Amino acid sequence: MIGENENLNTSPANQEEMCELKTILVDGERRETLMENTIRIRITGDRIELTDILGERKITDGKIKEINITRQEAIIVK
Repeated sequence: MIGENENLNTSPANQEEMCELKTILVDGERRETLMENTIRIRITGDRIELTDILGERKITDGKIKEINITRQEAIIVK
């Protein structure tokens, strides 16, 4: 039975969910959250530009080690 809040229309036009990530910088043993709700990661050389859902930006140096959608994390290492 379909609940009154369920939507069976699963076409791409109706899927407007966004995947936001927590971006974490790892430097040796230290872990620091660089940005919550990251929606864009752009790489230019050794620089990584992060943008959140409000359009705020941060730039950091490092390399992306892992992006895990299930945990909603992006790990950057120095």
